Amino acid sequence: LTNVKLWAIDRQCFQTIMMRTGLIKHTEYMEFLK
Repeated sequence: LTNVKLWAIDRQCFQTIMMRTGLIKHTEYMEFLK
């Protein structure tokens, strides 16, 4: 694996993790607003 490929995989994983944590936080926030 080259650094570029490794970075691309890392970035994809990072985006997935950020989206998941973002969704979890958003859900908690919506529950809080209720």
